[in-house]
Amino acid sequence: MKYRLVITLILVLGILVSCSTTDPIWFIATPGYVDAQIASSEETMRLEYERQLVQKDREIARLQRELEEQRAVADELAGLVDLVHRIDADNHELMGLADQYEAELARIPNETLQILVELLSRHLEGQRTPVGESR
Repeated sequence: MKYRLVITLILVLGILVSCSTTDPIWFIATPGYVDAQIASSEETMRLEYERQLVQKDREIARLQRELEEQRAVADELAGLVDLVHRIDADNHELMGLADQYEAELARIPNETLQILVELLSRHLEGQRTPVGESR
């Protein structure tokens, strides 16, 4: 009986001493082993989280740059649209003026128009002379 008691005490003492180790005892996880595994897992998770956070920060910065580029393009397009609207309005105004002048020209006799064309032709031919020559 004493022999069993001594062996049991040695086993209990061995188990209590081994509880402070970070290695498991056969299939039993010691508190030190569990704490080491938790610390290792926490560190791994923290490093992975930080890596993902840096990656997300880079992605956010890239998206912000793209957004700014898109805003610049949108502003430029808005300016071009305004320019097209102004040109369109000017074209409509010129078409209206052309219609008015056409109506006015229809009232002028053909002989008068021929004289005007001849005078304008002479004037343009006179402007074609090189600079420095007399007319």
